[in-house]
Amino acid sequence: MAKIVGGFQDPSAEVLAEAAAVFGLLASSARLHIMWALSQGESDVTRLADRVGGALPAVSQHLAKL
Repeated sequence: MAKIVGGFQDPSAEVLAEAAAVFGLLASSARLHIMWALSQGESDVTRLADRVGGALPAVSQHLAKL
């Protein structure tokens, strides 16, 4: 049963597990850099790799996981 504290209900175990999985994907500094770059606007993989200083195959793999 979820607790209600300060008028807010705690998230379910399912929601917490999904959030932990998403945060796990962002545990890589390379992925955080990619997400930061993408938050500034669209980019193709080649430009993204140049911007974050990563190899094209590695950046492509990170994008696939994200």
